[in-house]
Amino acid sequence: MTLPRTKIKHAPATPLPWANQPGDDSSHGVLSNWRGEPFEVAANAAPTDAAYIAHAANAYPRLVEALREASVSINSKVVGYERERMNRWISLLRELGEV
Repeated sequence: MTLPRTKIKHAPATPLPWANQPGDDSSHGVLSNWRGEPFEVAANAAPTDAAYIAHAANAYPRLVEALREASVSINSKVVGYERERMNRWISLLRELGEV
């Protein structure tokens, strides 16, 4: 199954950074600091899922910035494998709604 590619820019409703908030043995939450107060972004997640969600959300802006810089730094006259690689970066940015 292929998911449709969207041109919607995805951004969290609550500000980054997010943090993994340990709960009991079976569930954790993901927290943000919303206007100076802790705000629960997700609840009842498995511990590894909560850690992954927080890590991925916090890394997203840096990933987008790195892809943009890499795709701009490659000369437009590059061909072959380097051109294919650049096109994959641009395609990913487009899929993320960042182009």
